[in-house]
Amino acid sequence: KYKEPEDQIHAIWYCVNSQVTRETQIDRGWISSIAKELPVIAVITRASGVEKSWLEPFLRGISEIKQVIPVMALREKTPHYDIKPYGLDSLLFGTEHLLEEIAKTAILNAIKSKADQSLGLCIDGCAKVLTARVLPVPMMPIPLVVATLQTLMLADISKTFGYNLDWKFLSELCAIGIGIDTGIEVELAQILKKLPGVNYDNIQTVHDVLSQFGVMLNGMTATLPFKDQLIDLLQGLDNFNPVSGFPIFRCIAAVTTALCTGFLAVAYIEAMKICKQAEYEGKPLP
Repeated sequence: KYKEPEDQIHAIWYCVNSQVTRETQIDRGWISSIAKELPVIAVITRASGVEKSWLEPFLRGISEIKQVIPVMALREKTPHYDIKPYGLDSLLFGTEHLLEEIAKTAILNAIKSKADQSLGLCIDGCAKVLTARVLPVPMMPIPLVVATLQTLMLADISKTFGYNLDWKFLSELCAIGIGIDTGIEVELAQILKKLPGVNYDNIQTVHDVLSQFGVMLNGMTATLPFKDQLIDLLQGLDNFNPVSGFPIFRCIAAVTTALCTGFLAVAYIEAMKICKQAEYEGKPLP
C-alpha cells in the first residue's frame, strides 16, 4: 500500500483446498485483517464437487469475502470421476468485476501513505520552528527563520505527493498563513494559558501544556477540521525531547507559533490529498 496504485497488490486470492473439512482450518482472523486493506476472493482449489456440501456455503457466509470461486486448474481423473479444468475464467472475470473497488482502494492506500509520511514531515517542521523560537539563531530575525522553515516543510510535503512547486509560491503561501495565524496565535496563547489541568503558579513544562491541549482537542466535537491529524501532531511534538521538558513560561510564544505551523501544514496536506486523488482519477485538478 506504500507504492503507487499501479504497483500495489490489488486483491487477494485466498486459496482453500476442497478437501478441507474443519472450520478451524480457515484463517478467519487473517481474512478479516487483510479485508480491511484489500478485496478478498476465496478460491476453492481442486474443486471436485465435494466442496458444495459445506465448504462453499461456509465461505460464502464470511462477510469479508467478496466472492467464492471453485477452480479445477488441471484435469483430475480417478476411477470414480473425470473432471476437466474449469473455473480460471470465472476467477479472472470475478476479479475484473471488482476493478472499480480495487482501483479505489489502491488510490486511497497510496494517498494515505503519502499523508502519513507528510505528517512526519509536519511534526519535524513544527519541532524545528519550536526550537528556533526557544533557541533563536544568532544574527537572523526570528520571522525569517520561521518562514524559511515553514517553506522548507511545505516543499518536502509537496515532493512526497510528487509535486515540485515553486519556492516563491510556497513562500507566499506561508506569508498568507502567517498573516492569518497572527490573530490565531493571540487566541491560542490565551487558550494555552487557561487550559484546565495546567497550573502556571508551578513550574510546568511544554509537555504538560501540549498534553492538556491534546485532551481538550480530543473532547471537542468531531466536526473540528482535521481533528485527528491535529491530535497526532500534538502527540508528535509532545515526544520532541529537546524542548518538551522546557518550562512553559518561556515557551508560550514558541508553542503557539509551532502549533500554527502545524495547522498550516495539516491544511496543506489535506489540499495535497485532494489534488493527488484528482490526478489519480484523471480528473482536472481543483
